[in-house]
Amino acid sequence: MISFWPLMILVIRNRFAAMRGRKISKSVFDQLPIFLAHAGSRLDFALWREAYPRLCWNLRAISFEIFPTPES
Repeated sequence: MISFWPLMILVIRNRFAAMRGRKISKSVFDQLPIFLAHAGSRLDFALWREAYPRLCWNLRAISFEIFPTPES
């Protein structure tokens, strides 16, 4: 949830600007892939944290890694 809300706030804030006909700055579009990569990484980490104990694997083997941002 920690990485979900900054992404949603960015999208909601700029949706209202787009609905009113204002131009959305390029910096917003540059931030979206970073937020998406971080949110995906947090989700992946949370899923593995739930799966490891159920598979009787050691939780210390899991490390949080941020996915690389998409190139295109």
